[in-house]
Amino acid sequence: MTDDPLSLDRLAPVVELEPVGWFPFAPGIWFLIALIGWWSGLGLLCWIAKYRKNAYRREACRLLKSLEVHTSFQEGLRQTNEVLKRTALVAFPRHQVASLWGAEWIQFLQTKTKSLPISGKIAECLASVTVQPLPDSFDREDYLATIRVAQAWVQKHQREPH
Repeated sequence: MTDDPLSLDRLAPVVELEPVGWFPFAPGIWFLIALIGWWSGLGLLCWIAKYRKNAYRREACRLLKSLEVHTSFQEGLRQTNEVLKRTALVAFPRHQVASLWGAEWIQFLQTKTKSLPISGKIAECLASVTVQPLPDSFDREDYLATIRVAQAWVQKHQREPH
């Protein structure tokens, strides 16, 4: 070793620091974890509430799906109308829905969804299926189209609070 104060031989070895560990977390990280947990729990509760609130829609769609294989169009449309009425009774006040039939019933269905126009042969058949026989021109395609419109109404109608 030399006595020269600027000699590199006199340098002390470089001290390496230990790597920073993950634990214990800083207080800010614990706050962030708690906040994420709280928001996740709140989101899960909201999702569960919405899922339960829409149970009637899933059940109505299941019933309408089972009507697709019905052999009697007249009876199938009566049951489709019944499912629509039961669905409407769940979603809207009873006094507003229970007495509706015919053209008023179809108008009610149309006003409760913005993106689904119910018109033409489908509207006529749904309005009169309980009091008149179906026209001879009504075929399987019309029947399935009516059920698809009913399923779309069940899925898209805007629910009102009771």
